[in-house]
Amino acid sequence: MRGLSIRHPWAWAIVHAGKRIENRDWYCDYRGPVLIHASKLRLPKRDKIPAEFVSEWRAMQRILDVLGVDKQTLPAVSFRSLASTSGGIVGRARIVDCILPEGGIVGSRPREQDSQNRESPERHRLADDPWYMGAYGFVLEDVEPLPFVAYPGALGLWKVKDRVMETIDRLAGANQCH
Repeated sequence: MRGLSIRHPWAWAIVHAGKRIENRDWYCDYRGPVLIHASKLRLPKRDKIPAEFVSEWRAMQRILDVLGVDKQTLPAVSFRSLASTSGGIVGRARIVDCILPEGGIVGSRPREQDSQNRESPERHRLADDPWYMGAYGFVLEDVEPLPFVAYPGALGLWKVKDRVMETIDRLAGANQCH
C-alpha cells in the first residue's frame, strides 16, 4: 500500500468534504489504493494560528461555498482538532487519473492496478472542478475515513509498512462493529 501526505485542511476536505482532486506539481502514473496521511501541524505558541493555515482554511471555505455545500452537514472542525489528527493516517482512497489544467488526462492508459481506468468526458470536466488548482490533479475515488493512526509521512508516494496496514485494518474493522 502507498501513502500520500497532504496538509490540513486539505486532507480533512478529502476525507470529509468531497474534495476529489489532490493538487500537485508533479505527474503521477500510479493507479490504485492510497492511504491519506495528514501532515504534521505544529501547534503555535500563544494560540496564534499560522497564517499559511488560515489562508488555506479560507480557500477551502470559499470552495465549499461555491459548491453549495451545507457546512452544517460536515463534521465539526477546528485548528486544534486538525492538529490532533495530524502526523498520521486519516483515510484511504484510490488514485484513478492524473489531469492537466487543459483537461487532458496524462495517465489514462490502463494499468495493472486499475483495469477500469479509462478516459471519459467526465474526467475531462474535472479540470473545471473548484478543488483543482495545481499543475497536476490526482483524481481520487472510493474515499473513506479511517481511525487516526500516528505515522510519519514522506514526500511523494511512499510505501506503508505491513505492520501499520495490520493496525489500520484492525482499527477500521473495530469501528465497523460499533
